[in-house]
Amino acid sequence: MSERNDVLQAVLLSTTPPTGEQERRFCELLRARYGREIALTWKESEDYPHGFRLMVGEDLFDWSVDGRLRQLRKAVEKSGKGSWYQGYSFYENRPRKRGDAVC
Repeated sequence: MSERNDVLQAVLLSTTPPTGEQERRFCELLRARYGREIALTWKESEDYPHGFRLMVGEDLFDWSVDGRLRQLRKAVEKSGKGSWYQGYSFYENRPRKRGDAVC
């Protein structure tokens, strides 16, 4: 096996390049997870203005806004609470009742 094959390729997609500290932390996390050396490549993508996607082989770490919302939805559904948000309009104009939370 060549040295190149021992290195795991990872691609980070985001609007801005990672800082040196962020790059170090990504590599540290991936080495711990995969037990191999990592070659991290950054590619600019305007698709993730408030987050990023990290692709490592067949794995995808989606920390975009849409990805985080999907994770939240799965967590709520998995918790056994059901889909409480379905059919509820967060923008409807209804009078507040005593005890309504204001967030």
